[in-house]
Amino acid sequence: VFSGTANSAWHGTVLVTFIFALSGSNAAAGVADAAQNTAALAASLPLGTLADRWSAARTVCGGGAFVLVATATTSLAAVGGAAAVSESGRGRAYALLVVAMALWGVVNATIDGPAQALYASSMRRADRTRLMTRAFQLYTMAAVAGRGLSAAVFWAHGDAWSLPALRDAILVGVGCEVLAGGAMCCYRRPACRSSGPAEPPSGPPEPASRGGSAAVLQRGDMGAAGGPLARRAWLAAAVLVCSNVLQAWGAGMTVRFFPLYLARECRLSPVRVQAVYLALPVAISLSSSFGERLAASAGRVPTMAALKAAGCLLLVGMYFAADSSSPLADSRQPLAAAPSLAAEPSSAAAGASPAGSPSDPPPLRLSLTVALFLLRGGLANSTTPLSSALLMDSAAGSLGG
Repeated sequence: VFSGTANSAWHGTVLVTFIFALSGSNAAAGVADAAQNTAALAASLPLGTLADRWSAARTVCGGGAFVLVATATTSLAAVGGAAAVSESGRGRAYALLVVAMALWGVVNATIDGPAQALYASSMRRADRTRLMTRAFQLYTMAAVAGRGLSAAVFWAHGDAWSLPALRDAILVGVGCEVLAGGAMCCYRRPACRSSGPAEPPSGPPEPASRGGSAAVLQRGDMGAAGGPLARRAWLAAAVLVCSNVLQAWGAGMTVRFFPLYLARECRLSPVRVQAVYLALPVAISLSSSFGERLAASAGRVPTMAALKAAGCLLLVGMYFAADSSSPLADSRQPLAAAPSLAAEPSSAAAGASPAGSPSDPPPLRLSLTVALFLLRGGLANSTTPLSSALLMDSAAGSLGG
């Protein structure tokens, strides 16, 4: 809950806009995101190995200490960037922010690896999909509070895309991250270990056609090392890893830039962007409940494939909803750095567009774009608890990290 609130308050919509305001470049936002994901990738295997061979709870606690370092670094970058009056000053602030994003990558690797493994090992295998879904829903619904906090900050600054407003939203968000870091130090080794004896199946085994490897994994024992069942488990894990890598590539080119898309092409003010993202956790939570029910009858693997395909189709629909003749697709006018960020929303509020800037998009097309955005976000993200449960099913308890 703390992590969902903190992350949504500063990382999703605020950070990418702050970087764009600091540098005037989409590429700079992409580099910062790449630094975070590269650090997470590099740290994942060492952290998982450390958790399996030493102590998962202590490894997660170490990740909580990284939260403090990352919070301090991000705060310095945000304050320095908002106060900088020269290009060199903004460049230094941006470089420090890239370092901070790498630190957050290590934190995310801890949360997505050892912390998830501890949570998964504290429950029965038969309950894993349901409880993973509930935890994911708590995380996404906590984002509502985070969006509300950032919206309140922007409202206090006059609902303007200004560097001081973006700075304050970042400071509020990383302040909440400290609470999440404290919670990471409270993990303990669970009394119930899924690495124990296999549980007898509660009903007839699931047909292979309904879930592929998932059907095998749901029957309990992972089999002897090197046996057919163990090989099927490793195959399922490898497929999930490849799927996540491909998904991350696509998300790095699309999802991270949605806030800029809504601000630049859709001409939405900060509070309105936060309102859109405030509705997104509700869409994700409802979609994950739908995915859980569908997986119970159709199997987890077919359900994940269908929901991901639907999300891709809706993304294509967003592209066609903003054709080249619409203000939604006119990116020739930058949102660019501090002065125009502050000036554009106020002039729009007065009923006039800045000279040379595109007019507001047609209300019907804007509504359609936002609706497609929410549907796409809900369906595409609803597979996270299903894939997490499947991955934990495919790993023996000693390899959970």
